[in-house]
Amino acid sequence: MREFITSLSRSFHLTLFTVCLFGGLLLTFAKDKAQKVPGISLVSLRDGSMTQLDQFQGKVVLLDFWASWCLPCKKTLPAVEAIQTKHPQLVLLTISIDDDKNNAQRFMELRKLKAVVLHDGKKLAASTFGIQGMPSAVLIDSRGMIRRRFDGYTESMTDEMEEEVVKLLAEGQPHP
Repeated sequence: MREFITSLSRSFHLTLFTVCLFGGLLLTFAKDKAQKVPGISLVSLRDGSMTQLDQFQGKVVLLDFWASWCLPCKKTLPAVEAIQTKHPQLVLLTISIDDDKNNAQRFMELRKLKAVVLHDGKKLAASTFGIQGMPSAVLIDSRGMIRRRFDGYTESMTDEMEEEVVKLLAEGQPHP
């Protein structure tokens, strides 16, 4: 009987742990989904103009965080530009977290990036969005709400990112 109770107790604790873990993850995900884009301003590496991240209300926005020292970023940047080319109504903002903006500019020029390239040398936007590794991307819906975050890079993740973009673009379309 004692073994049965011990086994039952372990099972209960494991179940409770699982519920708390997944409940916490779901709560975090739901919180992330409900989070409004903050009004952070970043400077363009192309012309020095300022871009406010919350100025794109009514549009689907993909923020792609990268750094010149990040090897996978060499693959993600062309991939997100390809998504934006296929879906021109998507606003793509690439954000370099390089400390030295000259490194970011060289990287941008070598790769012939066409997208908007912003600089976050103080990592204010990166920390606000909870970015901890490179590359990372944040997908924002037309209401200015954060809907999804992508951390790291795989080709399948790029496909998944495009699927999410298509869904959000469809959500923003008027229904007949």
